[in-house]
Amino acid sequence: MTPASPAEATVENGGKGGDDAGVPRSKTTPKRVFMAFLPITIFGILIAFDVPLCPSKNLFGLPCPGCGLTRATEAMVTGDFMTMLRMHPLAPIITPVAIFSFARATLISAGLVSSTTKDPLGRIPNAVWVVIGTVLITLWVARMAGFFGGLPDPVDFSQGWIAQGFNYLWDLLPS
Repeated sequence: MTPASPAEATVENGGKGGDDAGVPRSKTTPKRVFMAFLPITIFGILIAFDVPLCPSKNLFGLPCPGCGLTRATEAMVTGDFMTMLRMHPLAPIITPVAIFSFARATLISAGLVSSTTKDPLGRIPNAVWVVIGTVLITLWVARMAGFFGGLPDPVDFSQGWIAQGFNYLWDLLPS
């Protein structure tokens, strides 16, 4: 019996053959949809309760290049463009790209969109991504130096988990 589609061939052949290069396709189930949307839900709850999410800030006490981006997005959505510019001037560029990327990954994980579906961001030339990345890093360095209003969060290495861990271990040493 011949499979009706390449996806069926992938599943029937134990992951061999088909267009997905050995990745079996599974059907969308309520559990799969729930599990795909769970991280976004948790992220939203953490933001609602102002839980610090920045790994760079938590680990090193150093705000990352995206420092202020969540607050800038909130300001942008509510129409407070001056606050948005003060928090992170690249929010109108980075936020839509990030939302689209997270949404696409979630929909693929949920099985609602095929992973073989063309990604429109893939059409953007690499040079554009290099320029955006360069501007992001340059803006971050300039803000750390106090330009453009500085960073929304202060640089405090002693507040990072790594420094706190070293201080804890140092305090354990005999005097």
